[in-house]
Amino acid sequence: MQHENVIVRKILSEALIAVGWNPEGTGVMLPPFTKAKRQAEYLQALPDPARRYFPHVFDILEREIQVPTHYLKETDRLTFKELIYEMSFVPGEEVSRYVERCSPPPAIIARIYEQIALVLRNDVHSLRRVRSPGNTLETSYFRKIEDRLDLCRSTAPDTFNDKLLDTSHIIINGVRYRNFRTILSILRGNKAYCDMLEPHFHALVMGDTNTENIKINDVAPLVRAQALIEASAPAADIEAALDAITAASIDLRFLDPRAIGFNSEGAETRDDPMYDNKPWHNSLGHYDEVHHERFDLSVSVGEGRSPEVEIRYEPGNPYERSYRVEDLTERNIDVDERPDVTGMERYFAPVMRKLYDLDNPQSAAVAEDPHWLVRFVFMMGAHFTAMPPFHFQMELDGSLVDSYLVQRRPVAIFCEGVRWLNWALEMLEGKRRRFLGVPVPDYGGSSLSEPALADMVEA
Repeated sequence: MQHENVIVRKILSEALIAVGWNPEGTGVMLPPFTKAKRQAEYLQALPDPARRYFPHVFDILEREIQVPTHYLKETDRLTFKELIYEMSFVPGEEVSRYVERCSPPPAIIARIYEQIALVLRNDVHSLRRVRSPGNTLETSYFRKIEDRLDLCRSTAPDTFNDKLLDTSHIIINGVRYRNFRTILSILRGNKAYCDMLEPHFHALVMGDTNTENIKINDVAPLVRAQALIEASAPAADIEAALDAITAASIDLRFLDPRAIGFNSEGAETRDDPMYDNKPWHNSLGHYDEVHHERFDLSVSVGEGRSPEVEIRYEPGNPYERSYRVEDLTERNIDVDERPDVTGMERYFAPVMRKLYDLDNPQSAAVAEDPHWLVRFVFMMGAHFTAMPPFHFQMELDGSLVDSYLVQRRPVAIFCEGVRWLNWALEMLEGKRRRFLGVPVPDYGGSSLSEPALADMVEA
């Protein structure tokens, strides 16, 4: 099938969105229909060599539509905003869907992640580079978490209530963690921590490297490598097949850039390149299992006690078969202590070792971002805790059922974010010395005592 003349029409409308975004929102609170326009502007302005990895945008249309009759009881507005743009069709299969369909071994997924990271580093993050102006941490991470969770509270006040959000601690899968407000207060109160988490430079970023937004147009190299691995072929043959998986050989492409940066949008988007390490959230962070609802969730909350959340993933689901994540970090076990572990946790260190040239004492990547490891873990936590507004479930009539059962997806995503934020803080405090096979530098453990916040409930 020829795709050169296929045009895709993308529509972002307030009528299709469950969350009541402020139409005048800016920055990280930009409403999705406005974000779509910035996305089109981003794509139209892409410089070479990044352009070849993204779709090309043609016509853009902004309009207002009448509010459907069944919405009138929910809003006092008479019209909804809508943005439509047309772009070239990007052929191939989304990485996440390929994993679901074929359950490739972790070695293949790790190779895909590596190629994604190298393309971003070489052909995207190398563009529009400037020294960071400072305050990225507060604007793009801290306040985004708070603003997005406030939006969750206003959207589903019975689910995202004070008993879930405003306690000092939260218990997730039997482990007691500091809740997000406690963590943000500690970080804000410690300049040394903030200095380590603040990026040194900004650059062009893709901004949403969820593997659902990354396509592979030629899966043949993946199929060959999987066949050899599953047939227990000689190691040299498997290694050669994995080496043959490159961004060029699989025709790697990107979809749906975020197009929102630090004090920049659309054509001018620049931000912390660390944010583009998000493919790991699909596997290590269980995002694919959550997004496709391969899990059960139970929540217990009450006055004067920490909320308790249990998240149990469906045994044998396609993502579990492929990623084989054992949640070692949750149990404070390093992968080097478990030689029997064969999943994605085993491959984190080798992929990041290559990306950051960790075997080279003079690594330019480490010199440029010396605190990359704790920044990576913190970024994962910030990403998850700010993502719930995009995952509310809306009924066919446009209403939203405010319950833990129906809105289990945004709750699970919030909890995953809390876990990663805790791990990052534990690294800064010197309480976590290794992370998935990578030694944690000695940050001096300059922790401040946890604040006794008047509006928090201590369990």
